[in-house]
Amino acid sequence: MSGICFVTAKARMQVPSTEGLITEEVISVHFICTASFQNNILVDLVLENCIFVFTVMGAKEDCVQYYLDEVEAEVEDTLQKIDAKYSVATPQTNDDFDQSLAVLSQELDSLGLPPLDLSQPFENQFRLLVDGAHSLVNICRTTVVQTKNASTESRVIAAKRAEIQSINNDLKAKIQKNEERKNVFENQICRLKTELQKAKQREEELKRELQTTKRYYQTKEKGYLHDIRRLIKENQKLQEKCRLDINIHSNDDVIKNVLGRYKENEQVLKDTISKMIDENRKLLEENLHLREQT
Repeated sequence: MSGICFVTAKARMQVPSTEGLITEEVISVHFICTASFQNNILVDLVLENCIFVFTVMGAKEDCVQYYLDEVEAEVEDTLQKIDAKYSVATPQTNDDFDQSLAVLSQELDSLGLPPLDLSQPFENQFRLLVDGAHSLVNICRTTVVQTKNASTESRVIAAKRAEIQSINNDLKAKIQKNEERKNVFENQICRLKTELQKAKQREEELKRELQTTKRYYQTKEKGYLHDIRRLIKENQKLQEKCRLDINIHSNDDVIKNVLGRYKENEQVLKDTISKMIDENRKLLEENLHLREQT
């Protein structure tokens, strides 16, 4: 493949000064030339129709004026050749066969194909033209196949993309539903934790109340037991007195009164003990009920 190559180089040049002395100056030389490439590697550089633009550091006025006209002419000529070589050629309708072959050769060269050698016999030119046509057909066929393959791959990719997008949307919907369910479960867990905390607090309060009630009734029970022991001792003393006072001078009324008070006290103690037993049973039932709830 051939193309345009821009080359810049620096060189030293002896330049005459206004005083008539020869001085050495550094110049920059810019080349516009054609080059041949193979696999994007420069293999040949043709320095024909080069354009030299001198930028002289120092006394450059003497050099620029000298080369100005020549440079402009060469630039114009080179640009025309480049435009003629790489622009799209207009098909010729006249009978100038040689000119048509020249234009076709430029077209083949611009496409990177071997150009026609117009200096060779017509048979060789025709053979080169057939080879170029075969190359163009192969290029066209390859391009069409690549285009079809690219179109097929594009449709396959579009279908896969649509399928993936559908799957992605379904997954997003499932994720959204799972997030909503997670939020509901989290709210339920928070509510249950709050209720559990309240139940634990209530259980602690009931335990404290039960301990207080138990201590209260234990104290009452001790008091009642003390009264019972005291009454038993009094009863024993009365019985002893009764046994000592059994004679013709016994005071039956006093004994009856004492026995009556003893029976009354005994009944009161029995009622009290029965109430304590009932209350203790109720407390035990309430404690069991609380344990079953927790």
